[in-house]
Amino acid sequence: MKISIALAVYNGSTYIKEQLDSIASQTVLPDQIVISDDCSKDDTVRICERFKADTTLNIEILRNAENVGYSQNFERAISICTGDIIFFCDQDDVWKKIKIEEMLSVFENDGAIGLVYCNAIITNGSLEPLGYTVFETSGKSEVFKGDDRNAMDMLKNPKIKGCTMAIKSAYLSLVLPIRKTGRNAYWGYDYQIALLYYSFTKIHAIKEPLMYYRIHEANTSKKKELIKEKRKEIRWEKEFRYSSDILLKSIVKYRTGIEVIKNVKKSRLHYDVQKTKRMEQFFIRELKILSDREKIWREKFVIKRILKIGRYLVNGYYFRYYRWVGPFLKDFFGSYNKLLKEHF
Repeated sequence: MKISIALAVYNGSTYIKEQLDSIASQTVLPDQIVISDDCSKDDTVRICERFKADTTLNIEILRNAENVGYSQNFERAISICTGDIIFFCDQDDVWKKIKIEEMLSVFENDGAIGLVYCNAIITNGSLEPLGYTVFETSGKSEVFKGDDRNAMDMLKNPKIKGCTMAIKSAYLSLVLPIRKTGRNAYWGYDYQIALLYYSFTKIHAIKEPLMYYRIHEANTSKKKELIKEKRKEIRWEKEFRYSSDILLKSIVKYRTGIEVIKNVKKSRLHYDVQKTKRMEQFFIRELKILSDREKIWREKFVIKRILKIGRYLVNGYYFRYYRWVGPFLKDFFGSYNKLLKEHF
């Protein structure tokens, strides 16, 4: 199997060389490394070019004409990859020497697997372990279960970090491009790919940490995410207020799932027939339930809204959620606007 690595970079001069060195030290080397730079203002590109000149590895360096953002920068790198297996790579982590070898062996031992992801040791900026792993900071998520994960848990949030993932490239044309989830917002590339691959192919989790996941001051997204998961903080605004953008993300999620599964069934690619059928029915049902909740939101009269919520409660729909009180209260406070109206 030919191996590609998609590496998205942006102002990563502090740590990028260490990451590249860890790739060059792998027991199984990649056939291609695609580096996509999103208009860095530091020495990131210069460091990558110097590394390319000093190694025999096949490296392609792309430079965006304008800043396109994290997910679309990764999408560009992925689109250039030609390998049978594509590994996703962040600019500031470090891979253990056996990462590619261990993850590749999973694909080789089971042809039905389309996505593999591993655990990671969380460290500070100096690469000193903080005492826990990525799987251990995933709250109640069943991320460690791989293909045995509950579908609702996966739909809520895959929580599979892109930098821990490797995928079969044959399915990529079915799950890309990255979908828009709001006026100026896009799905995370890893969220979309993980959820959709789970919908029609087999995924596998490696519980052993095969890399170091670095948290540092310059990487605010990782830092905020870690704090949120570790402390398990739930703010009132997020738990009991339901903004239009949040509802729209769910609409996009279910409709994309239905669309992708239809395309999978039309393709000549191998896929899990039973799982795909089950997930298609799941997406359709979730979209129908969401449509019913949208009717609650649209109701301007308080009494009528309460009656609709009551019927919804009696039918047991709220109890499908882990914390059903949240969605129940959201339907009292949710607001309806033109953006939502366009999607129903």
